Amino acid sequence: MRSASHRRSYLVLAGLLVLSGVLLLTAWVAATRPFGAPDEADHYLRALDIAGGQLLGSRVPWVDPGVPAAQVAWAAKDTRGVFVSPRRSPGRLCVGGVPDRQGSGCVEPTHTGDYQPLAYALPALALVPSSTANTGLWLSRAASAVQCAVFVILAGWLLWSGSLWSLLGLVAALSPMVFFVASVVNPNGLEIAADLAFTAGVLRIWRTPLRVSGQIWTATAISGAVTVLSWQLGPVFAAMDLLLLLVLLGPSGTRELYARYVRPFSLTVLVLGAALAVFLAYGVISGVMHATVSVGIAPGLRLGVRQLGLVLREWVGVFGQETIRMPAAMYGAWWLALGGLLVVAGWLGTRRDRVVLAGVTLLALAFPVVFYAWVYRFTGFGLQGRYVIPALSVITLVAGEIISRSRNSASPHLSAWAAVAGVCAVATFQLIAWWVAASHAASSAATFWFVNHATWTPPLGWWPWTVVAVTATLGTAGCATILIVRQRRSVGEQRAVALSR
Repeated sequence: MRSASHRRSYLVLAGLLVLSGVLLLTAWVAATRPFGAPDEADHYLRALDIAGGQLLGSRVPWVDPGVPAAQVAWAAKDTRGVFVSPRRSPGRLCVGGVPDRQGSGCVEPTHTGDYQPLAYALPALALVPSSTANTGLWLSRAASAVQCAVFVILAGWLLWSGSLWSLLGLVAALSPMVFFVASVVNPNGLEIAADLAFTAGVLRIWRTPLRVSGQIWTATAISGAVTVLSWQLGPVFAAMDLLLLLVLLGPSGTRELYARYVRPFSLTVLVLGAALAVFLAYGVISGVMHATVSVGIAPGLRLGVRQLGLVLREWVGVFGQETIRMPAAMYGAWWLALGGLLVVAGWLGTRRDRVVLAGVTLLALAFPVVFYAWVYRFTGFGLQGRYVIPALSVITLVAGEIISRSRNSASPHLSAWAAVAGVCAVATFQLIAWWVAASHAASSAATFWFVNHATWTPPLGWWPWTVVAVTATLGTAGCATILIVRQRRSVGEQRAVALSR
């Protein structure tokens, strides 16, 4: 009876912890002005086109006098036209750069018009009942946040082993930038969230290769397929995760896993293969696959290295139209914490763990450099951090898994209080990041208490969303602390009983 009661209390606390994360994401939805995120107007038009029952609009020219020719040439390949009524328009000009002089609606261009449709499906469904751009945007943002939350929660479920330590890597991967990207309309949010779940599935299989349930196989396969179909780099990230699994298991471990789970293993590979086939077929039909690839040592790699600093900053958090930065000390604190995570993982892990962690870290940091040098620099655009977050997040997930598996070698008292301090610090960090973004959106960045001095307010005003953000922070710190203390007591009781025998 006592055990059942303990399980129920743990489930309640875990549920409250999840609710706190959802509340923080909800507050982030309101922390950005309408169409104030990168390319959000274009993504909104893409979702609006799908909401109208059209998978691909007609090709139209993209005109922007203030944009370099290389960027115009690249964007023009993906530009499609979407007919928009005046009330549902995000404020864009019509095709050709002219206004809607008749006031009856016109075709507006979006340079995301041929992007993979999966990430836009739920936001498009939310747009159906809306009659204005303002209402439609908030509804589609909420839908984007919901689909991201589902996969982040799935990642937590896959990693959960009964201890918060098993979620350490996921907590470190959920930077403020991840919350920001998940709270606005764009395909990268779903790509990041789904890849977190897919990587979590890979790590769960590595953790218990002899006890992989059908639910774990199913969750891993679905999250991998969604990763593939979310955005252009989805297949690359999924392939990296599969390579990670092969390295973690080794040749003999992979053969044993296949021999033990022939059917679910084969079905997972089949699902991922089918997703890749759909990705390639759509890419050929839509014309979205038009990247220029040029492998070279110089000068591309030098340019890629220059992009790395910006990418790493954006991995932590740069909000709005890539113009809202947090105080420099916050970036330093985040990188110091990440460095500490890697050091502890290397200290507690085995020699093989250290080799794997070093390899993962080097390859993850090299990916943005190589991707920009060999592919993305030909677009004329700078590399944005949200494009490569799935690759970078593998670092924290692997480090967290190593610590979770090896932490028994550390002092249980020290580790418990370190966990409490870490959770409280992360929760506070997330609140400050939200506060920075919200204060800039309110145009009161110079005023700490911006709530009463805002020139722009989201629906319901700033007070409710501030309360939601603070409640999320307190809920995360409180629930996590109670879970850690209870688990510490439970372990102490079990040891006392074992000694008494």
